[in-house]
Amino acid sequence: TSEWKSATFPSGAIGQTDVKLRFLYSGSYYHWAIDDITVFKPSINNLSINNTRYTTFGNTSPVPPNDFHDLPYDRYPKTMLVPFKFNAKATNIGSATQTASNLNVKVLNAANTALYNQTTANSNVVAGATASYTLTTGFTPSVTTGYYRVTYQINQTQTDEAPSNNRDTLD
Repeated sequence: TSEWKSATFPSGAIGQTDVKLRFLYSGSYYHWAIDDITVFKPSINNLSINNTRYTTFGNTSPVPPNDFHDLPYDRYPKTMLVPFKFNAKATNIGSATQTASNLNVKVLNAANTALYNQTTANSNVVAGATASYTLTTGFTPSVTTGYYRVTYQINQTQTDEAPSNNRDTLD
């Protein structure tokens, strides 16, 4: 599983040329694999979008989750159209709290006309935290067969230093 984990270096390690990292394993399996470790000084303002979804499949609610409810498909038969329930997560991989952050989702047709354009309420995301965003209004496609593109955009008050990781597109 790919995920962001962050840790703060002790102040005595900053600027040193010889610093060692130690990883501790805790689990019930007999092996452990670590790959692609990056040590970096984070940007001050950097939100990263992840887990973009248009169904509730895989969510942990209800408890226990119904793994066969609201499955995502690439194509839906006209007789089985359901409202899309857009949601996403954003991780603050910067070092400062990001204020008034929100998720905007648009559904565009083949002519690039917005058929749906909704934004969640604002929230603040502290450094290292992940926020969940769910739009309260769903989108039900027309029974007319067509091409749709869904765009997800994370916004915040601060100017993001890496805006390319604030967007995702499903098409």
